[in-house]
Amino acid sequence: MNDKIENIQQTMTKKEQRIQNVEIRAEQTEKKMEAMEQKLTLANRNLEETIVFLEMEKAAFFLRFRNIVEDKEEDLVKVMTDLLATILQKNKHDIQGDIDEVFRIQTNYTRRHKLPREVYMRFTKKTIRDEVYKRTRDEAMMYKGREIQILKQIPRRVREQRRQYQFLSTQLIKYNVTFRWLIPEGMLISWQEKKFRINTLDKGHEFFEHYFTTDEDPESREEVGRSAKKNITQKKKM
Repeated sequence: MNDKIENIQQTMTKKEQRIQNVEIRAEQTEKKMEAMEQKLTLANRNLEETIVFLEMEKAAFFLRFRNIVEDKEEDLVKVMTDLLATILQKNKHDIQGDIDEVFRIQTNYTRRHKLPREVYMRFTKKTIRDEVYKRTRDEAMMYKGREIQILKQIPRRVREQRRQYQFLSTQLIKYNVTFRWLIPEGMLISWQEKKFRINTLDKGHEFFEHYFTTDEDPESREEVGRSAKKNITQKKKM
């Protein structure tokens, strides 16, 4: 009888050890799977960031021109060459060398507002594009009595990403707080002589809740605006 009980106990002990071994192996497998998932997540994030950088690098050669009257038999290269020669005060031959390609595209905005198709221009150098953009911010570009709106080309992936930060960017613009967009994600905010790097939505919400809480009274919000404007004025004087 005792031998039978001992055999049963030994059998149960072996089974318990087997169960423990299975649980240990399962736990080890689970940890390996978690580590693999983390590596894949990191690899995907790095890939997405690389794609964003490549798309932004490509877009850095483009400008979009909105509200340029469209003619049936237009020579678009000539039209844009004449406009840029005027705004940059350069001869047309040099301007033609700065233009890589130019074409029109129908966008949702132009279709919705019944505007001429947008003109997309790719420059041979980013420095030329930047010069055109800077000049047209200081001096309006006109064509056939209409003011032309000049826009930078922002890839859709980046636009959608920045749209997630709209809750914060709207407030920053409202109170004239200086900020610039970061690549691949987020923004750099200049606030009260400090710089805040907001590169995740969590950080964005933390900043918003700290400085733009919904329960702020109107006087407090006005003070935020005055403080931001004061900072901008001081920077301009410097």
